[in-house]
Order: sequence, then C-alpha cells, then structure tokens
Amino acid sequence: MPVRLALVAALALVAAACGGDDAPDPFAYDADVPLAFSVADEQRAGRVRILDVSYAAAGGRVPAFLVVPAGPGPFPVVLFQHGGGSSRADFVGEAAALAERGAAGLAIQAPERASSRGMVVADVVAWRRALDLVERRPDLDERHVAFVGISFGAALGGVLAGVERRIGSYVLMSGPPEWRGETGVDALQPRDWIAKSADARFLFQLGTQDDVVAPADGEAFFRAAPEPKELRRYRAGHVLDEQAQRDRLAWVSERLGLG
Repeated sequence: MPVRLALVAALALVAAACGGDDAPDPFAYDADVPLAFSVADEQRAGRVRILDVSYAAAGGRVPAFLVVPAGPGPFPVVLFQHGGGSSRADFVGEAAALAERGAAGLAIQAPERASSRGMVVADVVAWRRALDLVERRPDLDERHVAFVGISFGAALGGVLAGVERRIGSYVLMSGPPEWRGETGVDALQPRDWIAKSADARFLFQLGTQDDVVAPADGEAFFRAAPEPKELRRYRAGHVLDEQAQRDRLAWVSERLGLG
C-alpha cells in the first residue's frame, strides 16, 4: 500500500476509535480568567442584603443580584434564571424568601447574542462562571447548590444539567424540550443535554393551561430527564400560581436542608 494511502487509513481508524466523544465542548471556557467581581449597590430588606453585582463571563460582564442572609455563612446557594424577554429582577422576591430561611440567591441577567447558538452558549458559560464565583466566596457553600428556572430559564437549566456536576437540584418550570423555531442549535437541545445529567434531582412544574409551552411538550421534557425526578401540575398558565411557588420553596428548602 502506498505510504499516503496507509496514512489515510490509519487516520480513519483513529477517528473511528475516538467516535463522537472527542467532539469539541461547546461550553468550554477558561476558568483562570479573573472574575473581576464588583458590587455596584447594596440594599437591605429586613435582615437580608440585596447586592447589585456583576462579574466577567462569556466575553463580557454579567449583571446579577446576589441576595445574602444575615450572618457569616457559608450559605447554601440557589441560582435563578429568568424567562425569555424578562430580567434578573423577577426572582429577587423569591430569593429573599429563601434568604430568610438561610440560603443565598444569585439571579443573573442572561447574556444576549446575535445568534441563537451564541446565546445558549453564552448563557451556559455565564452560569459556569457563576459557579466559579460560588466556589471562591467564603460566605457561599459550593457543596449545596440548586437551580430554579422558568420557560427559557428552564430549558437553559436542562442544558446546564448535562454540562455541570456542581448543581445538585433543579426546579424547571414551564420549560420546552427544544429551542423551537431556532436555527443552529440542533446539538444544544435541552432534552438531549438533560439526559446526560448525573447525580442531580429534578422537580418539574407545569401549568395545565399553558398556551406558550404546551403541556405535552413540558411532559416530554420531564421524560427526557433521568431519575430521580418529580412532576407537579397546576391549574395555571405559563406563569404558575402561588401554590407552585409554595411547593417550590418547600422543595428547595428540603433539598438544601434549610430551617
């Protein structure tokens, strides 16, 4: 066999042996880049401190609210991801309620990008950098971390569950199993990534009258997740009701061992 053909054949065998596991990680990032954490403002709500903060991630800065209980910590952490077209302010009240029980909350503003793929990648990397921040702060307990997301935030949580092992619990509300009508994200579908999750527990919350994410789609997302998992339905639309919030607070509190 000519040398050139032998070399091509050898490379083909190597590629076949490697399979798809050697594909580039779309969510890779440099953890050594400084976080450049900064605090722009601080307010108090009773004993709870609400910090307007930002940190470096995904080629820019990510604004966030860090909600911290009274005392030195370290506190369990709840990560909050808003829905599409919304903001980090959506979950401040819920974060404050959990802070009264002894958990810190971090609600980020999802980075925006020109393409759907770029947006998903930037958002996942923003959360990976947030977890780096949790690990580096002595007042936060990186061993006990939960994630709460709604709609776009729930779909993003599904992707994050397949990427990260630093989050032990997920509450996913009104989430779609795939990025509907989007291009360039076939390899980033939430249902595919959540199936890769390991050592995490899931609570899915769905509205039976949801006219944004059909209940059947929400149930498909639930089925894609590995055990242990739980599905709770509510007579509500896309934005769930007060009972769902009470259930969510109780579930997260139990998972994080809050008082």
